[in-house]
Amino acid sequence: MNGVPRGSRGLLSYASIFRGSMSDFVGGFSFFLGVQFSLVTEFMRVIISLEEVQKDGYIQLWLECDSSLVCHVFPSKSYVDWFFRNRWNKCLSFYREIVFKVFHVFRETNHCVDKLVSLGLLNRHEFVWYNSLPPSIFLNFFHNRCKLVMFHIV
Repeated sequence: MNGVPRGSRGLLSYASIFRGSMSDFVGGFSFFLGVQFSLVTEFMRVIISLEEVQKDGYIQLWLECDSSLVCHVFPSKSYVDWFFRNRWNKCLSFYREIVFKVFHVFRETNHCVDKLVSLGLLNRHEFVWYNSLPPSIFLNFFHNRCKLVMFHIV
């Protein structure tokens, strides 16, 4: 999962990719939030992801998130802003019913999700679900699935 930008207010989008146990593409989404604080995206992408997983009836979930804040406060009710506390609490009750693991990953390993976030910013649709792998992320997905190293050159 990933969101853009970091720190201050700006145009925000976030995305998630869902993979099966063999790293195959199960689905994904991008969501355009408009002008918002980046901390909102950190929590909303987890909330939307859990809601989608719950709709599809999955009972095991491995969440990789590049937000150490979300990974740290995940099982807590008290650190979440009132703006989405009700939805967060519903996700926590679902989280207690399934096999669930949260892992922090570095942003540099999130190439596929970065591309979906960019699609969300370009398209500016509130919510777009992808049943098949979008062509613009195919190469990144292949590299990630094969555990090939990709570098950000700055």
